[in-house]
Amino acid sequence: MASPQISRRDFLALAGLTSASAGCPAMAQALKAKDPDAGLKTFQATCSMECLHCNLKAFVKDGKVVKISNANAFDGKPCARGLSRIKWLYAENRVLHPMKRVGERGEGKFVAITWDEALDTIAGKIKEAIAKDGSQSLLFTSASGNMDNLHNPAQVAFGNYLGGTTRTLGSLCCSAVTAAMMPIVGMRYVDTRDTIDQAKYILCWGNNPLVTMQAYWHLYLKAKERGAKIVVIDPRKSETAVRADKWVSIIPGTDTALGLGMIRWIAANGKLDKPFLKQHTGAVYLVDKDGKLMREDAKDPNSYLVFDEKSQKLVRHDAKNIDPALEVKAGSPYRTVLSMVLEQAEP
Repeated sequence: MASPQISRRDFLALAGLTSASAGCPAMAQALKAKDPDAGLKTFQATCSMECLHCNLKAFVKDGKVVKISNANAFDGKPCARGLSRIKWLYAENRVLHPMKRVGERGEGKFVAITWDEALDTIAGKIKEAIAKDGSQSLLFTSASGNMDNLHNPAQVAFGNYLGGTTRTLGSLCCSAVTAAMMPIVGMRYVDTRDTIDQAKYILCWGNNPLVTMQAYWHLYLKAKERGAKIVVIDPRKSETAVRADKWVSIIPGTDTALGLGMIRWIAANGKLDKPFLKQHTGAVYLVDKDGKLMREDAKDPNSYLVFDEKSQKLVRHDAKNIDPALEVKAGSPYRTVLSMVLEQAEP
């Protein structure tokens, strides 16, 4: 949508109206008349990109979306990715009708069908599955990189209406991130993400938040204003690397070697935060001679075993009043996760 053209005369007139409108309703109405968005209908929308699913506001004129802006549902800012949704909406090659496959799978042969036919087909398949194997035989998933805060909850509600369906755990990225971060740092990713501005040292390893987390980039800048350092580890000089205090350009594929080297240096120089490792990480979990995590109950994935320094016995990691060992004595039939990692880091 083209930007409104404002002449110098219009600018001065608007400036005068702005300063006087607070004390004059008529002038306030005149200023409103100059508002290019006046008269447009607005609707709550949401960005379906698989990054932050930001809330958006859609402006509609004569039944067509003419503008998109941030809905100010949180303190982020709209990015070019979300604002470009209007171009996606009216793209010439956008599929506007349901398509039915008529050839073999993979041939790419489809024909357009009506919405009624599509809905009747889907409803029929759902009823058929429920009648045969119950509603749990239906798998609902929308984590395809095109999801949002509006239709995801609607999908869950529809599944519950059918009697409850099978769902995937998390989405393409969130489930993996949460599963990895909880045993490592004891917090969910969203907890750490929302406290970026309180960080003293930010390590961006293989990610590019200036592009992929634009709505949160202002938190990185706030941290920098408070004295935080931003270091980027990335083979290429990304947009974030340009704004960082230091860019570490590693050879592609050497991330693991660098990580193990950092761990080795931290341990060798007595920099391990032992209280933190004990309280918030899986470093104290025991592994057997094959490197498999040891559990009290094979059916309980959360029953990790640790060696208690107080009782000198193997106990569950979540037992009360224990002091889990970060390393066990040489010759023991088991070792800790920390010991295993340090052995891997030694070379």
